[in-house]
Amino acid sequence: MAPKGSGSTILSVLPSPWVPYAQLIRLDKPIGFAIVYLPYLIGIIYAASIAPDALPISELLDRARIFLTGSIILRSAGCTWDDIVDQDLDRKVGRSQGRPIPRGAVSTTNAFLFTLVLSAIGVYNLRLLPIECSFDAIVIVVLSLVYPYLKRVTNYPQVVLGLTIAFAIIMATHSLGVDPWAYPTHISTLSLYFSIVLLMMLYDIIYARQDTADDVKAGVKGMAVRFRHSIRLLAYIMALAITIFLGIIEISTVIMGEISFEEQLLRTVGSDDSLVTFPVSPEGIPVFNRNIPLTPKAITFPQSVEQVAEIVKRSAAAGYKVQARSGGHSYANHGYGGVDGAVVVDLKNLQYLSIDESSHAATFGAGAHLGDIARFLYKQGRAMAHGTCPDVGIGGHATTGGMGPASRQWGLAIDQILEMQVVLADGQIVRTSQTEHEDLFFALRGAGASFGIVTEFVMRTQPAPTEAVQYEYVLESTNPVVRANTFKAWQQLVADPALPVDLHSMIDIFEHKIVISGTFFGTRESFDALNLDICFSDIQGNVTVTSDWMQLVDSWANHVLREFGGGVPRAFYAKSLNFNAQSILPPAVVDTLFHFLSTWAQGRGRLFLSFHLGGGAILNVPKGETAYPYRDTLFWGQFAVAGMGVVPQKSQDFVNCIVGIITGGMPDGIFGAYAGHVDPSLLNPQDAYWGPSLPRLMKIKTSVDPQDVFHNPQSVAVLEPST
Repeated sequence: MAPKGSGSTILSVLPSPWVPYAQLIRLDKPIGFAIVYLPYLIGIIYAASIAPDALPISELLDRARIFLTGSIILRSAGCTWDDIVDQDLDRKVGRSQGRPIPRGAVSTTNAFLFTLVLSAIGVYNLRLLPIECSFDAIVIVVLSLVYPYLKRVTNYPQVVLGLTIAFAIIMATHSLGVDPWAYPTHISTLSLYFSIVLLMMLYDIIYARQDTADDVKAGVKGMAVRFRHSIRLLAYIMALAITIFLGIIEISTVIMGEISFEEQLLRTVGSDDSLVTFPVSPEGIPVFNRNIPLTPKAITFPQSVEQVAEIVKRSAAAGYKVQARSGGHSYANHGYGGVDGAVVVDLKNLQYLSIDESSHAATFGAGAHLGDIARFLYKQGRAMAHGTCPDVGIGGHATTGGMGPASRQWGLAIDQILEMQVVLADGQIVRTSQTEHEDLFFALRGAGASFGIVTEFVMRTQPAPTEAVQYEYVLESTNPVVRANTFKAWQQLVADPALPVDLHSMIDIFEHKIVISGTFFGTRESFDALNLDICFSDIQGNVTVTSDWMQLVDSWANHVLREFGGGVPRAFYAKSLNFNAQSILPPAVVDTLFHFLSTWAQGRGRLFLSFHLGGGAILNVPKGETAYPYRDTLFWGQFAVAGMGVVPQKSQDFVNCIVGIITGGMPDGIFGAYAGHVDPSLLNPQDAYWGPSLPRLMKIKTSVDPQDVFHNPQSVAVLEPST
């Protein structure tokens, strides 16, 4: 039973043997449990406020439940330990003489064993929390063990008591996976911690005033004794200090609002400052098209898909647009956002390559370059349809289309995709294929930059060809009539429905020459049967037979380097058009075009036109299966002017006139543009790039990225809310 005069309802309902132990843990004074528990609740709220991402309510409530149990255990064990250590002093103080140990209701041994049992329960409770919380618990336990002894040696034991109880802030923050000491949150953490320390000290000093007379007689030290004649002044000073610390929290919160996003990104990549940069000007940004200088908000270099996901989540939460960069060959620098202020996810650290020996399906990190992929596959005796520039990244190439010399045989690069791993706008990491997230699989194969960041591809491969013919015909002439006739001959060749899919062909038109080149995937005899020498009888030809796939890949790369400068950044202005079998250029339009080209003035930059043959296996994929819509394209035309300086407006106007001559001379033609040859001057770029695919793309965009996180100036738009 409870001792006489206790008046405790709680104790009165307990069995008699339990009462001393209930008194030992101060069960009849529940306010103490609330005081110990309060800092944990504050810590949980604080962690939620500084966490880079929103924490689930369920997780916060779970931590509150765990720490409620922990607070009861901590306070109970702490009170018991205090009574064990202070029993000689308690016998001298009127208020504490009736406690269980001084009055003999609980022996010291039993109290010690009781403390061990409580401690064991506390350790068991810790299993539910991260390992950092175990280290925090060690600090709290050590301080709790030391505290009662300090009443004998110093006037400031309340300092240690405050440090002990306030450490709950740190433990609660760690429990939610938040680092309380990370810059710049360490300022607010310290301020909050010391404000709680002072609050606990102030409470204990005021509470201890009732024992001041007895404490003086018994020789018990403490701040209530030390400042017993100026306790009001001390309380004012401590209240002022608490106010100052709370003010610092507010100030640091404002500062954090200015700089915390940068710190969040840095933490995302393990605080490795080599993996994130924050440009302040366009200088030093290695954009592909120097005609369009940009200053991104940040350029990140994640080392895992998880880091990509965190970067996307944090950027979206902060209101920034996000774009991925693989090889960085976007004509409008969309890999850097296309406009100032985007967060760039550079995938250069995701360049892993592997192949399944049974299925021959290859897996590529999205940062891998075409040249590296070709060399890797060749070592396995395999090959794949892709473009010719070795520095182009697979991430952009295989999410826009991916045309190349083998496309007539095997299809576009997007047609080789079996599966993709992609990070969505909300940070989800999903796999997409013909059977998983089918809408997303459709959208990513042609309009990828608008929907997510593909971090991994699983792609179909083919046996590497063992015999092929490289051919090249070069016309050295500036005569517009001769040049026009050469183009007509090439167009007549490629428009032949009987042209074998084994033949790839392109025609590049420069100021002083025309180069017709390509690859025939077959024997020299079969190539000769095509009679290209007759088609181009007035042009000097060169034919090379090769049995080595990598020789082919290298020759394509050398052609790009020799004629177009390869992947070297420069200033340029480019446009593209597609032509199907019903919209080939009429002879009169060809004549007008080449007459106009002859008026090109020197000093305006390097002008070139390039036409690439399509068709073949590209037609085997039904329309509507991928976001890339132009399956029936016979050939693509690209028109550009390039230079080392800014491209003058007159040069840009000249290119626009080229397009105008073609489209104006073919009023019934329906022309699209290739999303892989980005044209920032298009008036309706989404219609031009995706045509009939656009309505479906907009629906998918609205579903998977309603906040338009993955945005550039020409990305697929979110549907407007219906009224």
